[in-house]
Amino acid sequence: DIILNQQFWRKSGNDESVMGGRLKEGIYIKDDETLDYVLNNLWNHKTGVGIQPNLACNLYKKELAQEIMYNMPSEVRFAEDEMFLFALITIATRVGIVNKPLYVYRLREGSVCNSSNKFFLRDINYKYLYLSEVFSNNKNADVLKRQLDSKTIHQICSFRFLKKGASEFHMFPYEKIPAGSNMIIYGAGQVGKSYYKQMCVNKYCNVVAWCDERYMDIKNDKVSNPDILKEKDKYEYVLVAVLDCAMGIDIKRKLQQKYSIDERIIITHEPASLVNFIET
Repeated sequence: DIILNQQFWRKSGNDESVMGGRLKEGIYIKDDETLDYVLNNLWNHKTGVGIQPNLACNLYKKELAQEIMYNMPSEVRFAEDEMFLFALITIATRVGIVNKPLYVYRLREGSVCNSSNKFFLRDINYKYLYLSEVFSNNKNADVLKRQLDSKTIHQICSFRFLKKGASEFHMFPYEKIPAGSNMIIYGAGQVGKSYYKQMCVNKYCNVVAWCDERYMDIKNDKVSNPDILKEKDKYEYVLVAVLDCAMGIDIKRKLQQKYSIDERIIITHEPASLVNFIET
């Protein structure tokens, strides 16, 4: 019924990366209950990522797609892709997951996705009410509702604190690194930026360097070459600052091999976002 291509190339200026692909590849079927795996992972509140709802990445059975489209509220101008796809999955009998980056998603200033929407809260409410009704008819209604609540909280908080930058806030792992330590932050993405800013403000640790292997492509003169990791007398800890925990473990292994660093001082963890602090 549905083929979900869960990886895509994301480009923004000179920055390019592969996004998505967190669900296991395979065919999931309603009759043998393997489809429950997909339904239980529409939105993972711990990682902030679940099913990628970008409609252009996927293939759908025409009759099912039409059934959903004709019942969606026409007033919505935000998150209609999520409304469509999540509702479609609940009536599907077979869903295939493919993890190959076959689609390019280019971020452009001034686009609809990057523009303000004065009807944002109204549209969020439309989406919430619509999916609540759809999910109530599914045998997995409880877990689907919890995921919807989590996703809605995340989107509202991103809107509420957008001007303050808190939508990209991740709490520095204070419990993993002693105060006053000399440390290097590895990773200049969303998590790395959040950690670096916190250390600049509260001086909890001395950030010897902030580095990333893509430092030449990053337009930030504070981000340096990771080769500073060769100078082991300058730091006591290396904090891997990436959103994907599995990617963090892979980076740790590569840093150990390339720079002969003691694995005990390379810190990897699952970053805590704003949503983790307000969800019950």
